[in-house]
Amino acid sequence: MAMPFRRDWWKPWNWSTRTWFLVIIALALISPLMTRWACLWQVPDIALPFKIDDVICEVVPADADAIGRYVVALRLLDNPPTESLSDKKSFQRIEDLYRAQEQALASVDRTWDDRLNQWLQNRSNSLAEYRLASEMQAAGGPSLKTASRDTAVNEHQKVPRLAKLAELEAIRLERAGEFDAAWNCLLANLRCARHCQMPRFDICHLIGNAIRSSAYRGIARWAEQPSLTKEQLQAARHELVIDLAQAVPTSELIKANYLQFKNWMEQDGGPNHLYPRWSLASPEEPQVLFGKRMLLWVVGQPEVQLRLARQLLVNNLEQIHLPLHLRRESFNLKPEFVFVRDPHDRDLPGQLAPERLRALVESQLTKMPDLQGYLIGGETMDRVNRVDAARRQTLDVVLACHLYQRLHGEFPEAMEQLVPAFLDSIPFDPKDSTGAAVRYRRETNGEAISWSVGWDAVDDGGDISTREPKDIGYRIRLD
Repeated sequence: MAMPFRRDWWKPWNWSTRTWFLVIIALALISPLMTRWACLWQVPDIALPFKIDDVICEVVPADADAIGRYVVALRLLDNPPTESLSDKKSFQRIEDLYRAQEQALASVDRTWDDRLNQWLQNRSNSLAEYRLASEMQAAGGPSLKTASRDTAVNEHQKVPRLAKLAELEAIRLERAGEFDAAWNCLLANLRCARHCQMPRFDICHLIGNAIRSSAYRGIARWAEQPSLTKEQLQAARHELVIDLAQAVPTSELIKANYLQFKNWMEQDGGPNHLYPRWSLASPEEPQVLFGKRMLLWVVGQPEVQLRLARQLLVNNLEQIHLPLHLRRESFNLKPEFVFVRDPHDRDLPGQLAPERLRALVESQLTKMPDLQGYLIGGETMDRVNRVDAARRQTLDVVLACHLYQRLHGEFPEAMEQLVPAFLDSIPFDPKDSTGAAVRYRRETNGEAISWSVGWDAVDDGGDISTREPKDIGYRIRLD
């Protein structure tokens, strides 16, 4: 016998207990999916604008890895063949080496501290190993396939001690009149800086940048020697050209930073900083760990953060490769920026408008301030690279001025006198948003100064000599 059709079946109050039970189960199964969809809907997905394999560096064999050889030089630095325990500890920390350098440069009678001189001689094997390592072609480091914000770089963090050792030796050699040998020490530091930056890992890049900055100061000091020949100065300029050609572009750094951020979000450490801000469980509590993972999945995390990172990446890559004065206007965030787009440009599928992207990033950072500095970190890398470029531009002017002095007996009154014999053109200031040239001034005492605006992008008239200089540059003088 056919069952009679129940009228008004769509009215919930007519449902049976079994029907209510099935509806509740269905809602319980569907609601997490609907919640996740609603959270992800706020941030459209966009394709990654590069191939991951193009950014990840190849694995360097151990016998061809310069970092491995730097480790050998570090062992020799800390354990010289013959030395008393007290002397061994004299300059063991990087702070001690900086203090020794300041003491040597401030010496009024220009004599070398005997204890430091002996310390350097005891470590000649370490310095020789360091220079051989710097001549190698490749250097390894954390792989961007797995490296995240929590990845340790112990070997890279110790390398600056070797660079400081080489700089101290360069000062000693300069005072002994061995300028070619001193230059070899400074050149080793330039190459070491490139080695540190090869993996494109952000911390490694900053370490290499610090070594390069110190090497530039050493080159500016080395160029002050009146007995340097034109050929020696030209060779130094040639190495700066090589250094510029091998520099890692900011666009490549922010791609690498995205991969680090992605790895971090997919590992246990990243979700610790996501809302709700529970601490992840220890390995002994897998149930709590699984519970937080499930809750984050329901609210679309960490996919929301990764989508935002990709949106920022696509937006930044459109302008980040250009000099500062040629870029479009940007909305500055903390710590990121979002560039205004050309209205005539065609949006990529899923690309957010700059105003919407800015609002979403600010909203996420309000909820999760711990993510400041982790959503790619493009602004930080951009500023660091532009400061590095400013140092390189002003140092090139320094060497060109010394070449001019060797020919004319004095430094030029204006940079225009350096073109085209010593400079192809007057370099622009990478830190100046107006596209102005690097600054130059010849002082009344015959010395000169070349500078760029500092971190604050304000010209303070060449303030580079104070303990906390406001501008970036070098004094140009003869020792």
